[in-house]
Amino acid sequence: MFSGMTDTEVHAKCFELIQAENDRGAALLAAVFAEATLESLILDRLIPNSGKQKLPVNNFAAKIDLSFRLGIIPEGVANLLHGLRDIRNIFAHQIISDFETASVATKTEAIFKCLPEHYARFIERWSSNINEALKKHNVEIQASAESIKLRVRFNNYFAQTIMDLNAIQKTNKRLETVY
Repeated sequence: MFSGMTDTEVHAKCFELIQAENDRGAALLAAVFAEATLESLILDRLIPNSGKQKLPVNNFAAKIDLSFRLGIIPEGVANLLHGLRDIRNIFAHQIISDFETASVATKTEAIFKCLPEHYARFIERWSSNINEALKKHNVEIQASAESIKLRVRFNNYFAQTIMDLNAIQKTNKRLETVY
């Protein structure tokens, strides 16, 4: 999906596209990016078949589980992606409009807890960048995760997550036949 792009370009493109959407579109698009990236990772790992490359699974949940079982992603990332899938499903099957809706807010906060160290480093770097930018404009407000809207954190965290998934392709090794 992002072949030939640097990690920075992948992050910027994902963020740009997710940011441009309303809340429902952001959740759906983040899930599309994640699912397509997983599919690419799985195809890169599997032994190629003589015909057209086709996955033995065709839904997001199965792709997450297969990616985990093949050792492509760790369990915490699988849990995070299942959380994203849950949020996508809420937006796709219910009439709600934003991330502040209780069911979506709860699931989004839970996603941030799937990889606590990763999320903490993300927030620390992100808050630092925001505070540096504010200083350049002589604004003395200390931004923290709690002061940043859920949707804004979602946009940035999933741009980062898709970038991280895409980066796995650089080290993803194809399986070999045993005979």
